[in-house]
Amino acid sequence: MNNSTSSNGNQRTQQHCRLTVDRVIELYQFGYLTAKGALCLWVEVKLAEGWKTTISPKQIQKLFSKNNKPMPRSTFWHSMNSLVEDGKIYFDQPSRLHIKRVFSSQSSDDNDSGSNIESSKILDNVQDSESSSEILDKHPKN
Repeated sequence: MNNSTSSNGNQRTQQHCRLTVDRVIELYQFGYLTAKGALCLWVEVKLAEGWKTTISPKQIQKLFSKNNKPMPRSTFWHSMNSLVEDGKIYFDQPSRLHIKRVFSSQSSDDNDSGSNIESSKILDNVQDSESSSEILDKHPKN
């Protein structure tokens, strides 16, 4: 454990910064965080390891607006793909994301039977697609 000791010998805990979703969004909007960093922290703040959530990509893009413009679609998908490749998250469909935060001790090879591979295939389809309506047609909402 990384505890500090004060001058009088008493143990004290290591300093930390408590982050909220609002603070992560604010740091992104002011340019202190990249899109990938902001999305990674958003997942870590919102979800404990192993937890899941369902949200549309457009909702996340609107959440991370700068100058009243949602996060660009290509920036969003590039960042999400990076998080999948890093083993931080996985999801199973692009029209309605079912995001799961992966345990930090797991490597990307330890995730649910090929979920990262499947997510990468989905992301490749999303990036190659010409419009979001094509994505929605290929992957119906639940």
